[in-house]
Amino acid sequence: MIRIAIDGTASAGKGSIAKGVAERLSFPYIDTGAMYRSIALLVLEAQKDCHDVNDVLSVLDEVQFDFTWESGQLTTWLNGRNVNGLIRSKEVGVFASVVSVYPPVREKLSLIQQQYAQRESLVMDGRDIGTVIIPDAELKVFVDCDVDERARRRYLELQKKGESVQLVDIRQDLIERDFRDRNRKIAPLQQAADAKLLDTTNLSIEEGITKIVNWVQALV
Repeated sequence: MIRIAIDGTASAGKGSIAKGVAERLSFPYIDTGAMYRSIALLVLEAQKDCHDVNDVLSVLDEVQFDFTWESGQLTTWLNGRNVNGLIRSKEVGVFASVVSVYPPVREKLSLIQQQYAQRESLVMDGRDIGTVIIPDAELKVFVDCDVDERARRRYLELQKKGESVQLVDIRQDLIERDFRDRNRKIAPLQQAADAKLLDTTNLSIEEGITKIVNWVQALV
């Protein structure tokens, strides 16, 4: 069994790289960020306050996730509903960063994630996979990138979706998200001592995928 734990900063390319690695190796892929985004979506749809932990907890009952590949694209299912087109907005991303700091939310989703990791080889990405969720993963990778480059990539991504955004606002959002992720009391974002660093500032997604696949092949 080979479990690949990929952590890293927001918009550093870890999600795209993780999906590519999973597809190339024919491994299941678990998108933990999509899980937190899905909770944030439920909070938004219920018109609850993401800064009120009780409001957030009110949407957590019997939450079910599934991830499937369809025509080469990963689909996130939330309670049987395809939420791919809903969870990638800037607003949901901001809400997800807020709700993810609440211990009861992390406990529930961490349990689900650990259950996945007990079953089979897989690729899982997030903020605390190598440090908390699968600390004994066969391969740990920490993906990072210069914040200006991350902001540029996110800006182009949102523009392509037709969202009206400002580069300076996106950059500030990323800085604030990094701060929250690195300084939260439970499972802060950090590179595991035995994780390999993948700096994507000057790498394409395909180059990042190839590096990790080569690391995996070196384990076999």
